[in-house]
Amino acid sequence: MQRFLARERKGIPSQARHHPTSSCVAPSCKAEANVQTCWAAKHGFGPKVLAIDEESWGFVMESIKGRTLTMEMTKQRLRQAQAVKMLRRIHEVEAVSWMRMYDPMEIVSEHLECVKERNAMRPQDVRFVEDMIHDTEQKVRGHPWMSCQNDFHSHNILLRRACRNDSECLLAIDFEKGDLGDPMWDLAYLTVNLELKRER
Repeated sequence: MQRFLARERKGIPSQARHHPTSSCVAPSCKAEANVQTCWAAKHGFGPKVLAIDEESWGFVMESIKGRTLTMEMTKQRLRQAQAVKMLRRIHEVEAVSWMRMYDPMEIVSEHLECVKERNAMRPQDVRFVEDMIHDTEQKVRGHPWMSCQNDFHSHNILLRRACRNDSECLLAIDFEKGDLGDPMWDLAYLTVNLELKRER
């Protein structure tokens, strides 16, 4: 696995190691989202893809009877445990050749540059964010790269209206950012989103 990841890193230009922004609507971006969504469906943690338009690369997914998790639902320990379990399933899936590097710190840095260009933040606040980025990079350096959803929060988690067992109750959607990433980022994002606190 590590040899595979090292080979992937070497073969990908640095400017292409992060995922396109959500505003990307080019056919190549739609095709990529198509592949990622099909990958999620294949492994059972995303809705099935029913049809694909080869010209526009648009796709139709199955209709799921249910709803995205509300803040009330996320307070339930059962739902929290199910969400974390599904996230672990995503991380345990072996990486495949089309996956690229999704570096959240690089994404944050790019957004910060846009903010600086527009003078949308006070200089002292910019320095504070830059220090935070630097400290975070130092702390997460060396973590293994794994298959990640990279946008795992309650609004991207569907609760089925009827399910046979706990493993089938939740599905994830919006895998457009699904790539190789830091699994701790996925977990941290979910933890903040669910407002989870450390038990004493």
